[in-house]
Amino acid sequence: MTIAQNVGNPSREMNWSKVFARNVERKPSVANINSLVNLCNMKMRKFGKYGKLNKTSHGITVFQDNGANILGVAHLDAVGKTTPQIRGDIIQCMQLDDRLGAWVLLELLPQLGCPKFDVLLTDNEERGDSTAQYFTPPDGRKYNWIFEFDRMGTDVVMYDYEDDASEKLLEEYNFKLGWGSFTDICHLDHLGCKAFNFGTGYHNQHRKECYADLNDTLEMAQKFVEFAKDQYSVMMPHDPSTSRQPWWHYNTSQYKYVAT
Repeated sequence: MTIAQNVGNPSREMNWSKVFARNVERKPSVANINSLVNLCNMKMRKFGKYGKLNKTSHGITVFQDNGANILGVAHLDAVGKTTPQIRGDIIQCMQLDDRLGAWVLLELLPQLGCPKFDVLLTDNEERGDSTAQYFTPPDGRKYNWIFEFDRMGTDVVMYDYEDDASEKLLEEYNFKLGWGSFTDICHLDHLGCKAFNFGTGYHNQHRKECYADLNDTLEMAQKFVEFAKDQYSVMMPHDPSTSRQPWWHYNTSQYKYVAT
């Protein structure tokens, strides 16, 4: 989620003692939370161990080729860095946007039995100029559809890919359709297929008060796995003429940005 989506939202202090108190006695419902902490703290170049690292004029991409029919996307850059704090199922950390999405792709979805997918990790999304724009699938591969986990809360956003048929499809799986401004998939329309941005359960993005309830993360991941199993082999072509929600490019050079 680009920093421009937070323009006009005043920073507010979060009473973390109250948030943590609701969860301190609960056991985490998601396995390997330590791996999420590790991803939040990891230097960007270290993600090269997950796939082929490519340098562009706007930063890096990391591509994990699993020979799949669908593509999963998350971005690695963040607008700040704080030490992760965990109480029960609540994690507080600025890097959750979008290291939480990277964790969903690299750790959680495989644990939940998701059909195989290729992985694209990007850079510079928070400036509205994602390195996704440089991605070309290997060997002329055609994806059936694309998905990303870089969305606050628990809805789904499609940006310029949205049309009546895709909205109806999401509703069949009890997903709530929301509105958004920009993320990496907006730069992947050259692949010619539909793309979805699923909520990861984080809130207060771009601020020190950023946190996620991992119960929401798990619920969205489980719903996505059901969706993916049913729709894996379905080709969903993107026809811009049927789109209902145009997006626009933000110039966010005026905002502070911290590479991690």
